Amino acid sequence: MTSGRLHNIRQAELSLLISVLLMKCVLFYVRLGKIYGEDSSSFIKTMAKYRKTGILPDLKYSLTSYHPPGSFMLVKTVAESTGFSDVIATQIISFCSMLGAFFLLRALLKQIDVLYTPVGITFLYTIALLPILLNLSMASTYDSQVFFLGMLALYLSIDLFWNQDDFSLRNTYTLFVCALLIGTLFIGLMTKFTGLLFCSFPFIVILVRWKKEVAAKQIATALLICAMAGVSAMPYYYVRYYKQTGDWIPSPMEWLTPKNFAAAKMERDKHKLKIILEFITIPTINFAGKNEITTSLMYDTWYDVWKNDARHKSTLLKLVPEILVHATIPVFLFGLFSFLWHQRKRGPPLSDFGWILTGCAAVFILANLYFGYQNPYFPWRVFKAKYSPLTIVWIAYIFAVGSCALSEKFHTYFHGRKSGLSFVKLAAVLALISHTSEVMP
Repeated sequence: MTSGRLHNIRQAELSLLISVLLMKCVLFYVRLGKIYGEDSSSFIKTMAKYRKTGILPDLKYSLTSYHPPGSFMLVKTVAESTGFSDVIATQIISFCSMLGAFFLLRALLKQIDVLYTPVGITFLYTIALLPILLNLSMASTYDSQVFFLGMLALYLSIDLFWNQDDFSLRNTYTLFVCALLIGTLFIGLMTKFTGLLFCSFPFIVILVRWKKEVAAKQIATALLICAMAGVSAMPYYYVRYYKQTGDWIPSPMEWLTPKNFAAAKMERDKHKLKIILEFITIPTINFAGKNEITTSLMYDTWYDVWKNDARHKSTLLKLVPEILVHATIPVFLFGLFSFLWHQRKRGPPLSDFGWILTGCAAVFILANLYFGYQNPYFPWRVFKAKYSPLTIVWIAYIFAVGSCALSEKFHTYFHGRKSGLSFVKLAAVLALISHTSEVMP
C-alpha cells in the first residue's frame, strides 16, 4: 500500500470514527432515562431490592437475582455517587462499556496492523452499527459489561501471546498484562457465569499463533492465570451457589418452573438426538415480523444480531431491520467461503485474527448448545445472541470479509480497477442507516 493511499484511508477512518461517535451520543441522549432492553425490568427490580436492603436478594427473588454481584455493585456505586436513578446509572455504564469495547477492538486491530485494511475498517464499523450492540449500549443489563470484559480479555490475551519472540516472564510489561488478565477473568466470573468462557481465550491465541519453542511456557502461564482467577472467585461461588443449590452454576429454571422443567428433562432424555438436531437446524421460515422461534441456535442468533422486534411507527423505518436481516445473509455466506478459502493458512495477521475469533465463537456456540441441552424447557428464549458476545464479533468479521470481497469484485467489474475507499463508504452508509433507524421513533 502506497503512503498516499494509506494517508487517505487514515483520514477517512478518522472522519468515520468522529461521525459514529456523534451518532452514538445522539442515541444516548434520545434513550436516556427510559427502561430499554430485554430483561431490563427484571434487572432494575433486582437492583432496587439490592439498594433497599444493602445485601444481595435471594437467588429466587427474580429472573436476574441469581447472577453474580459484579454488575449490581457497579450500578449501586455509580447511582449512589452521582445521585442518578438505577435506570440512568445502568445506561451510563452500558454506554461506556460498549464504547470501551469499540475502542478496545480498534486498538487491537491497530496493534496487529490490520486496522487500515479494507476488512479491518469494515469489520470495526460493522461492530459499531449492529442493532444488538446498539441495544446493549442503552439497555439496563449486565450483558453490556460482559461484552466489554470479553473484549478486554481478548485484547489482553492477544497482547500477551501474539508475539511469541517477545514472550518472557522476566519482562515487567508481560507480568503487568498477566495481572490485568487475572483481574479481568476474575471480574468476568463475578459478573456473569459467561465469564468462565473467557478463560479459553489465552489458549486459543496460543494455538493459532503456535510456536513450539515457547508453547509450553505460554500454556503454563495461561493455566496459572486461569487458576488464579478461578481460585479467587471460588469462595463466593461456594457460599452463594454450591451450599444453597448443590450446583456451582445453577439454572433458575429448576426453581422457577420445577414441574415443567422436570417433565421437559424426561422428554429430552427420551429423544436426545432429536433435540440436538432441533438446536442446530435452521427452520425454513423467513425473519419477517417477530421472532417466534425458541429452539434454533442459528436462527435466534442471526435474528438478534441484525434485527430488533418491530417498534417503529413508520412503515419505512420498519423495513430497515427487515432488509438488514435478509440482505446480510448472502454477504455473510460469501464471506464465510472467502475466509475459509483465502485465509485458511496460518501466518498473516488478518488470517490469524480471523481464526482466533472463529475459535472463540466456537467455544460460545458449544456452550450455548450445552446450556440449551441442560435446560430443555423454553418458556423464554435460551439462545439469545447477547449471551454469546464473541459469536456476535465473529459474525461481524465474516460479514466484513464478504462485504469487502464483493465490493472489490463489483467495483473492478464496473470500473476496471479496484476501489480505493469503497469499503469506507460502505461502512459509513451502513452506520448511518443503522443509527438513524435506532434514533427515529
